[in-house]
Amino acid sequence: ITSDKVELYNEADYKADILRESETGISYKLAMNQQVIARKQYIVGNEKWYLITYIVNDSTGKQVIGAGFIPEKFIKLSGEPVDDSTGSSNKKKISNKQFEKELTAQGFPDDYKPFLRELHKNHPYWHFEARHLGLDWEYAVSRESVVGLNLLQNSSNYAWKSMEARAYDWANDAFIAYDGSTWVTASNKAVRYYMDPRNFLNEDYIYQFELLSYKPEHHTEEGISAILSGPPMKDVYYDYVASDGIVKNISYAETFLLAGIYSGVSPYHLASRVKQEVAGGGRFSTSVTGTVAGHEGYYNFYNIGAYNNTAPGGAVASGLRFAEKGSSSKAVIGNKSFNDFIKIPWNNRYNAILGGAAYIGNNYILRGQNTPYLEKFNFTDKSTFSHQYMSAIFSPSSESLITKKAYAELKDEPLVFSIPVFQNMPVEISRRPTDILSPNNWLNSLKATGYSITPGFKPNMTEGYSIVVGKDVDTIEITGKAANRSAVVKGLGQIKLPSDGIADVQITVTAEDGSVRIYKIKVAKEG
Repeated sequence: ITSDKVELYNEADYKADILRESETGISYKLAMNQQVIARKQYIVGNEKWYLITYIVNDSTGKQVIGAGFIPEKFIKLSGEPVDDSTGSSNKKKISNKQFEKELTAQGFPDDYKPFLRELHKNHPYWHFEARHLGLDWEYAVSRESVVGLNLLQNSSNYAWKSMEARAYDWANDAFIAYDGSTWVTASNKAVRYYMDPRNFLNEDYIYQFELLSYKPEHHTEEGISAILSGPPMKDVYYDYVASDGIVKNISYAETFLLAGIYSGVSPYHLASRVKQEVAGGGRFSTSVTGTVAGHEGYYNFYNIGAYNNTAPGGAVASGLRFAEKGSSSKAVIGNKSFNDFIKIPWNNRYNAILGGAAYIGNNYILRGQNTPYLEKFNFTDKSTFSHQYMSAIFSPSSESLITKKAYAELKDEPLVFSIPVFQNMPVEISRRPTDILSPNNWLNSLKATGYSITPGFKPNMTEGYSIVVGKDVDTIEITGKAANRSAVVKGLGQIKLPSDGIADVQITVTAEDGSVRIYKIKVAKEG
């Protein structure tokens, strides 16, 4: 560094924000002759800028590793070119003895420790932090089991889907959709399973607890490219018109790296999220094609604002409206309005990826929802049980598999995992729901040929029905239909009436799972 008190920018632009401490707002400053690592060069107008990695002490004396942009006039290049693919060389294995001390110091429950020991054996560089939520387990489960909050596909077995009021229509054997026509409410058992951290302390699913802040010492374009493996983003470049009016060409991998710097969010996480949100099956969803009728030219890579609804266009349309209009927030971030901070409108891919990352960072990760798990289940002290990024209850687990695949091609980095701990957790780990047969034993219609049933039939009402027939009537025909086609109904058809008195008619409905429901009708002759 060739000057004193050099400030850094979060983009290669004098109009961009200065990098500052999140708590105090004090800007980070580089000192004369300080050594930094120049990662990449950018030409902006007639001036060169450099993306650098730096180490500074903040206002409290704490060492901070970061990345930012500075103009060429403040830097003098020396030494050999940087090999970005090497990542961090500052690795230190954690001994078994030290690891056990960390587990104790963190206050992990005993039933977490066997899983963590197994992970440590295979990944001696990893760190595990216990996040003590201060929440009672049963209370948290009840709040996350609210109808419409956590969703999964209607094609799931009955055991996974809620059959509570407003989640399931028993009379018509239909689960009620809360996003499009296929996403329905998860059952209490499904919520328990996905909420219980002990189910996911393994090689496949641990990444849902990874801290999601940007780590310049080991986040590289090569690593991002590994996450983007295959179409439609790996080694793919696109053009966009920059703010200075110049058409630029950039790869998706570099875009995500810049998004990490801009937002403070892990670019590995951003790339994994986008791959799951809009690039499944090797092709882009309509959210990022820029061709949706009525929303041409807009992109939403993270499906931000794509809320659950059944209106025309569904979630995609609502997400693209956000891409065009942005948020109604009046917040000011730095010296920018919130919509300027998140680069609204998202009328090109670059703005959509960087701006969406800033939205996620500001609205989730930088406010404490800094793991995929906490973005799904908001157990922080801000907007607890709401402000949850995704509806699909399995999203953290699905993202973890994507992240695992990407990380398999990287060296064993010193990752940090923040694992939730509840109060009063049950000794038994919450089991994965076991498939069940339909429990629906309701009728959706019940009639008496030529007569009225009093009161009118209601599928949820099994008793209190009556029919009055003429004194000379010997038989009556009862018809009806089960709500579920696999249920078995007995007691319908021609019913012989006694010569005097009242006939008690019972219609038995046996569900596919064997549960029984009995509808009762009293038939009386006049007089």
